[in-house]
Amino acid sequence: MFLVGIIPGPSKPSVDQINGILRIVVDDLLEMWDPGVYFSRTHRYPRGRLVRCAMIPLVCDLPAIRQMSGYAGHSSKHFCSFCKLKKEDINNLNMEQWDIGRKTWQEHLEIATRWKEASPKERIKIFQEHGIRWSELLRLPYWDPTRFVLIDSMHALLLGCIRRHLRELWGMNATWVEGKDLPEASVRQPRKRDLPPSEEDLEKAWDIMQYGKAYKLHEIKVAVLRELCTQLDLTSDGSKKKLTKRLCEYVRGYMLPPPPETPTLEEMQKAQKMFQSLPNYFKALGRKRKPILVHLLLRYARHFHENLMEDAVASRGERLPSMTSTTDTSSMSTTGTSSTSTTGASSTHVPRAGETSEMTTSELTSGAGRKVVLGREVLSELWNDGDQIIVPSWLGRLPPRIGSPQHGKVSADQYRSLCTIYLVTTLIRLWAKSDNASDKDILENYMHLVAAINLANLRTLTDECIAQYHSHMRRYLLGVRQLYPWTNITPSQHLSLHLTDILKRFGPVHAWRCFPFERYNGMLQDINVNFRFGERQLEKTILQRFCMGQNIRALAGSADLQSELAPLFAAFQNVWQSDNRGTLLSDLLAAEAADGAQFTASNSTPSALKPEHVALFAQQGKPLLAHRVLYQSSVTRSGVTYGILSSSEGNSHVVYGKYPYGNWGCGTIQAIFKSQHQEDQKMFFVVEPFIPLSSKDEGGDPYRKYPYAGRLFYDVPGKHILLKSDHIVCHFACMHMGVAFGLDTESIHVLPLYRVSISSFHIILHD
Repeated sequence: MFLVGIIPGPSKPSVDQINGILRIVVDDLLEMWDPGVYFSRTHRYPRGRLVRCAMIPLVCDLPAIRQMSGYAGHSSKHFCSFCKLKKEDINNLNMEQWDIGRKTWQEHLEIATRWKEASPKERIKIFQEHGIRWSELLRLPYWDPTRFVLIDSMHALLLGCIRRHLRELWGMNATWVEGKDLPEASVRQPRKRDLPPSEEDLEKAWDIMQYGKAYKLHEIKVAVLRELCTQLDLTSDGSKKKLTKRLCEYVRGYMLPPPPETPTLEEMQKAQKMFQSLPNYFKALGRKRKPILVHLLLRYARHFHENLMEDAVASRGERLPSMTSTTDTSSMSTTGTSSTSTTGASSTHVPRAGETSEMTTSELTSGAGRKVVLGREVLSELWNDGDQIIVPSWLGRLPPRIGSPQHGKVSADQYRSLCTIYLVTTLIRLWAKSDNASDKDILENYMHLVAAINLANLRTLTDECIAQYHSHMRRYLLGVRQLYPWTNITPSQHLSLHLTDILKRFGPVHAWRCFPFERYNGMLQDINVNFRFGERQLEKTILQRFCMGQNIRALAGSADLQSELAPLFAAFQNVWQSDNRGTLLSDLLAAEAADGAQFTASNSTPSALKPEHVALFAQQGKPLLAHRVLYQSSVTRSGVTYGILSSSEGNSHVVYGKYPYGNWGCGTIQAIFKSQHQEDQKMFFVVEPFIPLSSKDEGGDPYRKYPYAGRLFYDVPGKHILLKSDHIVCHFACMHMGVAFGLDTESIHVLPLYRVSISSFHIILHD
């Protein structure tokens, strides 16, 4: 990875500005594609080399990727660039109704070219109709925006689905009580300027933009003006005066009075109020001009026929299907907006004129209908379990007292660990045997999310894994619509279903997710600057300092480094080395061959093989390695340290066998040794296994019900076994449970952590 450039600040660029910046990059990419660039000499090719370069996937967070690719933002009615679903239908989870057949590359290019060549007024119409504008990336002859725009798993799943589930659906806060309505006074209220404008306000604003007069813009709310600027990719900061001036400049010369046959905005507003107050103003509405009635009819065409049928049924005295009929989960509508009664009669709520089927902004922000799930009691249990859960050293710890006001910001990697390890251990322990059916339903829904997160982040993917991801994610979202009816599906949740196609096209997410790019952003932010933009060359300072650091790091790893400077660079690495735990370690190993990872050991003094270890060779019928061996306190594979119990308890916990598709066991490493001969690289592990539950007690294990929750073992050590290095699969997280779940013996919960184990997982999949 290398840094190409830094976009000048202080605010994000508009669509015209971003295209100006992209134009510079695209000019270079065009030359590097055809005819290519000839380098007279490289490290591997001293006689020169012709290099051709192409940019294929576009990987950014959601707002940036829409702006750079020319698609409408995720807050517009064209919120999805992968299907034709509109924002008002975002709760529809039946993909067969999404009209997936999106525009082809050629159709997209034609619409974008029309937008580029159109007048400002025509651009508004084209953008409203298609949600597409011109991007400089379309100049690349090979770049297909319908296939090369990706969904970043870090933002969509970890910072999107997980964070929203914990914060908004469960109301994670240590000051609140479970089961109570979310306190309105305790909800962080957004500023008025940050509240999203209603569809009605936006529609009126677009009418003014197209048919109104300039002075009418000053009567529009600031939030609506900001949304207009955002959708037009104009700068959306500044005062109301600046916003209106910006919009007027955009359509200057095109704000003409509406033609006589077109109803004015005032006429339409009055007619709409009459329509919403029917039947009081029935005769008055009938005296309106025909163009007004036509526009009014078109506006409510979606529900007009259903409302007439409903009135007709009511006038005959017939009873409508009950809106409170019991919902059958197995036959729940995939749209999430209708339910099926136990008698089989369906009932779909049709909004009346002036009525909305979704909750208002005030209801959503006030917490109406929301129940606290992660309150002080559950979080207290989570904190206690967090102190007892044992994890390996490569897995980063959670912030202390997460969920309390003091815990600080939670990173994407910490959300992943919280979701897939700590909450799994605690919630199943608390809720799996609960008498409250609601707890079990909430847990079942949550575990679908856990399964989807684990499957989406596998380092080796198959068609079956991708299909399982899609199934779990869809079932999770269907459950969200049933368990939390007060909420709507978000664009990130909708896009998580489209991630299936991205996984099929580009493979495992570690090759293209945003984790490494976000870390580079953090490195750039750590550079000391004077915060003087533009002519004061803040951007130049960041670029120079970054390149200086990269050159020093490259020099430190060079084989030509003078021996006299080695201590200096060792001190440099010691000072500037970063925390490699968690997902960073996985990304550092992304380019390593799946079957090439071997255990590496440090130098040690040869000693005689201990008698108990000699006996293990005889008991298992294995040939004796040697009488003298090199004992190790720890060994490393793919950057992950495995150690003996007396050295590090977390690093000594290993899974062995045919996990996850066969019989597997777990235990603690008691000893590690290898032959003293350099040519013999065999590594042996002496493991003290945990005893599996009996068939009788397996039924009482609540963790076995879920595919990514681990399982219980008796907390009793078994007889030592001897394992070769290729039998070790991965580490595991664990917590000693004591006597619980109706078992007569103390148990331990074991949760395998195979996400860093590259070579072993590869072997298991192809065993």
